[in-house]
Amino acid sequence: MTVSTLLFVNGGAGAATTRVPATPHVATPLATPLASVPSAPGHMVAKRGVSSVFLTWRAATANGSGITGYVVTRYYHGAAQFSKTYNSIRLSTVMAGLPVGRPYTFRVAAINKFGAGPKSQPSNMVAPASPTRPDTPPQAGGYFQTSPPGSALPSGATCAAQVHYSPWEPIPSNSAANHHTPGWPVSMRAHPDFNSTFAAKFRPRINGDFVGTTDEIIQWAACKWGIADDIVRAQAVDESHWQMNEESDYESRSNGHCAQGDNRDPCPTSFGILQIKWYYNPDSNPNNNSYPHSKTMTAFSLDYTLANLRGCYEGWEYFGSKSRGDLMGCLGAWYSGGWHDSGANSYISRVQGFLSAKDWRNW
Repeated sequence: MTVSTLLFVNGGAGAATTRVPATPHVATPLATPLASVPSAPGHMVAKRGVSSVFLTWRAATANGSGITGYVVTRYYHGAAQFSKTYNSIRLSTVMAGLPVGRPYTFRVAAINKFGAGPKSQPSNMVAPASPTRPDTPPQAGGYFQTSPPGSALPSGATCAAQVHYSPWEPIPSNSAANHHTPGWPVSMRAHPDFNSTFAAKFRPRINGDFVGTTDEIIQWAACKWGIADDIVRAQAVDESHWQMNEESDYESRSNGHCAQGDNRDPCPTSFGILQIKWYYNPDSNPNNNSYPHSKTMTAFSLDYTLANLRGCYEGWEYFGSKSRGDLMGCLGAWYSGGWHDSGANSYISRVQGFLSAKDWRNW
C-alpha cells in the first residue's frame, strides 16, 4: 500500500489539498566482508614414522574464498628448512625422506586464491626413526660395545641412524626432557680437568642434539662416545633409576654451591639421569655450562657425561696415562673424584651389579 501525506496549500479551512507521496524508508544494506587469505590452522600434531613424520591439523577458516590446499614447513632448531605445498583440503599428510633422530617441528598454513594465510603454532617436537621394533626393553647385552682408546668415534648423525628404535618407555616422566634440546650451538667452556687434546677433539662434539625415548637417547650417546650402552644403562640405574628429575648431593647454602635461582637450603647440586654436579665446571653463560641443560635435557646430560668418561678413558684427564683403557676406573672417578679409592670402588661394584642384573629388562 502506498502511504501519502496530506499537504495543505495556502493554509486555512477549505483550502485545496494536494497528496504528495512520502519517501519510503530503505534499509542500508550491511557491508560485505572483504575476502582474504585463510586464518591459521589449529592444533598441529606430529607423530614419528620410519624416516617420516605423520602430521595432522585442524581446518583453517576460509575467509570468503575456498581453501585450495596447505603448505607445510619443517623447522630444525627453530630455523625453517623446507616447505612443501599440498593441493588438497585434507587435514593430514606424511612428510617422508627425513633424516632419522633429528629433532624437528612443523607448521602449516592454508591457501586460497588470495594466497597463503598465517602459519599455525609449531607442532610438538618429533624425531623420525629407522624401522621401529616391538615395544619391549633392549636386548640382553645391548647394541653397542666399548671401543678401545684411540678409536675413531662416529658422529651423532651416524649414531642416530643406528639406534634401535622402540616405543618402549619405562620413565614417562622423562618425556619433556627427552624432547628438549639446546636449540642453538653449544660452546662448552674448556674443562680444567682435561687437556688440550680433549678440548680440541671432544669438547666441540657435545651438543645434546637428539630426541627420542629414554633408552633411544642412551643408545645414541653410547654409540657416539664408544661406550657400551648396557654400561650406561647400569650407571643410570645407580645414579637416578633413569629419572631426569632426580636431584642429589644436597649442601648448605653457606657453602656457596647452590645453583642460580635455587633458594632452597640445603640445595641439590647434582642433577639429571647421570647426576652431573652443576658447579664442577660452571660458567655464567648457560651456553657454555652444563647447567641447566643437565637438569632439563636428557640427550645433553648423557652427551656431556659420556664425553667426560671417554676423555678419562683416553687418558686425557688429570689422572694422565694411568686412566687410559680403564673404563671402570673412570666410572669410579666420575663418582668420587679419586682413582680407585674406597668411594670409587664401591660405586664400581654397584654399577657392575646393575650391569649383571639388568634391572631395566624387567621394568
